Amino acid sequence: MALFQKISQLREFVEEVVKILYYYRGRVIFSFSGVALGILSICIIITTIDGANKKAQEIFEALGPDSIMVFGGGERQRAARIRTSSIKTGDADLIARVEGIYDIMKIYSARNVMMRYKDRNWQTQAIGSTTNYFESFSWGF
Repeated sequence: MALFQKISQLREFVEEVVKILYYYRGRVIFSFSGVALGILSICIIITTIDGANKKAQEIFEALGPDSIMVFGGGERQRAARIRTSSIKTGDADLIARVEGIYDIMKIYSARNVMMRYKDRNWQTQAIGSTTNYFESFSWGF
């Protein structure tokens, strides 16, 4: 008898739950949709992070495990309107002499360069490099 009584109580409990869910169906729909949107947003965040990690790994693989970039420590202002970089091309030649270095790529950047074409002027930044730029990074073009 005890088993039949427990099954009967369970059936009554389930009926009450269904009645309450039906009575508050608007609240139930909004609650379930809120939970579903929360789970969906967490899935999107995790997928985005995984995609960013894969893209970063691709960039590291393209650069190679043995790549290093050396930037000058900024510019020093000497006299009026004269600026000199803190690292010179001769420094790159000295770095090339270090054992284990097999490729050197020199890049130079100049700010506030005046560009002229016909009667128009632009002030921009110019960046130049040696011809082995793409080969050094294994970027096939």
